[in-house]
Amino acid sequence: MKRIKKISTLLFPAVLLLAMTACGLPGGETTRTTAAPASTVSEAETTAVPAASTGEAETPAPTETQASSHPQVDGYNSVLDQYVQALAEKWDEETLTQAGLSPLCASYDNPLEQIGYALLDVNGDGQRELFIGAVANDGDMGKMIFALYTMANGAPVRVFASQERSACYLCADEAGVYQLENQTFIGTNRTDWYYSLLDGDSLTMVQGIACDADADPERAWFSIDSAEQALSDATPMDASTAQGIVDSYNRQHTKPDYTPLVEY
Repeated sequence: MKRIKKISTLLFPAVLLLAMTACGLPGGETTRTTAAPASTVSEAETTAVPAASTGEAETPAPTETQASSHPQVDGYNSVLDQYVQALAEKWDEETLTQAGLSPLCASYDNPLEQIGYALLDVNGDGQRELFIGAVANDGDMGKMIFALYTMANGAPVRVFASQERSACYLCADEAGVYQLENQTFIGTNRTDWYYSLLDGDSLTMVQGIACDADADPERAWFSIDSAEQALSDATPMDASTAQGIVDSYNRQHTKPDYTPLVEY
């Protein structure tokens, strides 16, 4: 297995462990509860809100102007061509971010072999979405969705991209219903989980949970309706109930079957 570069800023497991420890999580798991009322996820993309957006600009084509020489991939060739160019040239995190690509791609020594693409219809509309992620199942990054794209008005649109302190996952329940999870670390002591459905080219949040380690240990967990909701306006949750919901979604994390970009 190829060696992955160690990046000090990408410490999801450690940060999550600290957040959960500070919040006094119980060891047991409980059954997932009914989802909170749906609300639309904010368009803003920062480390404090989900990486999803509604109506992002179309993904720019590679700097070279000639058409892709690869077979057509559900209309996503311009996206895949750009990823191939970026990974072949080993763009750094800043360059990837400025181009609208996931900065996590800069974490790999041999990115064209270690990063791949997959096609999967996650909302049952007959249009397959494009996933970018790690080919190997290496720890937490192995199941993380680096970026998700869908088609809107005949052009590929980015729905979200994982970044520092904001990790995205694909969840599938027993009935085969897909949801997207965004786990976001806010500051040093707060962790939010946003669970959403893909609706067109944007995400609609159906459930949100927040854990604030700076809060009273008896009031550390909250149910939130949107990423922007202040905890002072949120509904407190029992710690074991909140932990049960998070654990339930964690068990649903699903890794698409990626094709290495070197084979594109």
